[in-house]
Amino acid sequence: MITDNRVSKEEFERLRNDQSYVKVIINKINFFNNKVAKEVLNELIIFSKKNNLEDVYSWTLYKLGKIYVVEDLYQNADELFNEAYEIFAKNNNINGMISVITGFIGSKCMQHKYAEAIQWGVKAMELAEEANNIELLITIKGNLAGVYIVIEEYEKAIEILEQIEQLPWIGTDINKVAIYLNRAICEQSINNLDNALYYIDHIEKLALQHPHYSLNWLLEKAKIYIKKGLTKKAEEMLLEVSKKRQEIEDVEFDSESLIYLSKIDVINEKYQSAIERLNNIETKVLEDRELTNIKIMYNIYNLAYKGLKEYEKAYCYLEKWIEIEKQLRKIQEKAIFTVLDEQKKNMLDKNYKMLYEQNQLIYKIGQNIISNLNKKDIFKVIAEEIKNILNYDIIQIIVYNEETKTYQYQLVIEEDEIINLNSVDICDGGFASYSIKRKEDILINDVENQYYRYIDDHDKYLKEKFNWRAEKFTKSLMFVPMIIKDKVVGDLCIQKYEKMHLI
Repeated sequence: MITDNRVSKEEFERLRNDQSYVKVIINKINFFNNKVAKEVLNELIIFSKKNNLEDVYSWTLYKLGKIYVVEDLYQNADELFNEAYEIFAKNNNINGMISVITGFIGSKCMQHKYAEAIQWGVKAMELAEEANNIELLITIKGNLAGVYIVIEEYEKAIEILEQIEQLPWIGTDINKVAIYLNRAICEQSINNLDNALYYIDHIEKLALQHPHYSLNWLLEKAKIYIKKGLTKKAEEMLLEVSKKRQEIEDVEFDSESLIYLSKIDVINEKYQSAIERLNNIETKVLEDRELTNIKIMYNIYNLAYKGLKEYEKAYCYLEKWIEIEKQLRKIQEKAIFTVLDEQKKNMLDKNYKMLYEQNQLIYKIGQNIISNLNKKDIFKVIAEEIKNILNYDIIQIIVYNEETKTYQYQLVIEEDEIINLNSVDICDGGFASYSIKRKEDILINDVENQYYRYIDDHDKYLKEKFNWRAEKFTKSLMFVPMIIKDKVVGDLCIQKYEKMHLI
C-alpha cells in the first residue's frame, strides 16, 4: 500500500502522463532505508508493468539493482541491470544505458571482476562520445578512473583524470571535488606529494561545503602528511575524520581512519597500540573487501609484531600481505591485458578497414585509368584523385599489353615529373611481378629490411630500375593489382623515398 510519507498515490498516477517523473521518485527513494526503498520499488515495478510504462520500469530495475549491489546480492543486481540495459538499448536511451553501466561497474568491482568493470567503462565512454554528451562522459570517466584506483593502476587513472580536466566543462562543485580528490589519491599513492597537496588545496573550500567529501579530503590530506613525516598534524586530522564520520554516518568507528592511526602508532614505536586498533577493525576491513585497505592493514600488523619481536606472528601477517599483493597483481594483469586485447582488436579493425578503403579507392582509380588509355586523361585522374588519398614521391601505372602478352609501364610520375618509358616491360622477379602473379597487395614500410619477403635479388632489381630512374632508393612502397573477372589487367604502385607508414 502506497502511503503519503513514502511515495503518494498521486505521484504514481502522474507517471501515466509523464514517465520522466520516475527520476524524481527515485531521488526521493535515495533517502529511504533499503527495506522501505525496495518495497516502493517493487510497487513501482508492478504499477509500471500493469500500465505498460516501459521507461518507468527500466529505471526502477536500475535503482533496485543498485540496492542489491549494496546488499551484496550481485547476481540479482546483474540480472536487473541486464534487463534494464536491453530496454534502454532498444529505445536508444543513451542516458539510461550509461546509468546502468555505472551500476554494472559497481557490481563487477565488488565481485573483484575489474576487467569486466573496465570493459563496461570503455563501452560507456564510446556511448557518451557518440552522443557528444560531456556530462555523461565526465561521469563515466570518473567511474573508470575509480576502478583503476581500486586496483592500484594509478598512472592509468591519472591519464583518465587528465582527460577530464581538459574537457571544457567539469560540472558541479561535487564533481570537481570528486575528480580532484581522485587525482590527489593517485599522486599521493605514487609519492608525488607536492602534486597531491596541490589538488587537495585546490578543492579545500569546495570540499568544506560538502561534509562527506570534506571527510574524504581531510583523510587524504592526513595520508600525505604521514608520508611527509608530519605525524602529529596527520593524527589530529584522522581523529577529526573519525569523530565526524561517527556523527554523520552513525557508525561505531571509522575503519579507514583507524588503519592510518595505527600506522602512525608504528612510526612512533607504539606497537601494542597499533595492534589493538587493528584488532578492533580487522573484521570490518575484511567485510568491506577493499584489497588496498586489507593489504595496508596486514603490512601494519607485520611491522607492529616485528617491533615487538614477535616474529612468528609478524611472518604470518607478512604471508597474508604477500597473498593480497599477488591477488592484486593478478587482477591488474587480467584487467590490463583484457583492455589491451580489446584496444588491439579495435586498432586492427580500424587499420584493416582503412587499408581496404584505400585499396578500394585506388582500385576505382585504376579502373578509370584502364577504361581510358589517353595519358593526359590518366595524369588528370591521378592528379585529382591519388593525391587526395596518399602522399607519394613516385606513382607507376602498369597495364597488361594484349599484343606482347607482357605487363608494361604505361606511365610513371616521379616527384611530379612525367617519365616516358615507351611501354617498358616490368622487371621479372621484382615487386610488381610478385604482386601480379599472386594477385596480392604489397605494403612495405622499410624496403631495405623487408624486400626479401617478395624478391630474391634486390641488387639486380635496383640495377634494372636505375636504367630509367635517378639513382635514388625508395624506402617504402605499395603495389595494388587491378583485377577484372579474376584477371590482373594492371598494377598501381606508390613509392616514397623515406621510411614511413603509407597508411
